[in-house]
Amino acid sequence: MKYALVHCKHAGCCENFKPTSQMFTQIPLNPPKIFLFDNKFTANEFFHEYMNDVDVIDERCKKGDQVEHIDSCTCGIIELDDNGDTRLFYNKVNQIYLLETGIQVLTVPDEIHMSVHNANLTRKFFRTCKQMEREQREAYVELGSMCAKSILIDDLKLEKEKEKEAEEEEKAKAFARAKAKSGQDPDNAV
Repeated sequence: MKYALVHCKHAGCCENFKPTSQMFTQIPLNPPKIFLFDNKFTANEFFHEYMNDVDVIDERCKKGDQVEHIDSCTCGIIELDDNGDTRLFYNKVNQIYLLETGIQVLTVPDEIHMSVHNANLTRKFFRTCKQMEREQREAYVELGSMCAKSILIDDLKLEKEKEKEAEEEEKAKAFARAKAKSGQDPDNAV
């Protein structure tokens, strides 16, 4: 087996847990479901079907037949790998991983772990925003504006890099045209 799909469900795990002095309270545990596949295509097909079965669209996001996500909705989030393939789906209750088998099956990449942590933290702040003192809310507004500025700076850097690449490409084309006019082969020119 080369690919594994792991589904962890967190419904009811901690909802009924109340620490007592005698700790005889039963805690429901949800063991993960694991599906194994021989090829990536079959694993991806099953992943998408399974993900659609467990995903629940937040009622607030439904606009007739269309879905328009809003801030702090409970709809599922999909993470893609560098090749654009789906590797993680998670929502309030479910986490579904598509992994290549091997030693890394039991480890989650740090970027996914941080992404899930940040999403959960953001949802927590949305829920508790009304209970925060004014000073805390202002600190979070400042943090948000710093993040927005960081995104703008990153976008400007990317735009400048693209402009520079286009400029260098244009120079290379102009050089090749000039060499072609003079009768030299641009690839063999010294």
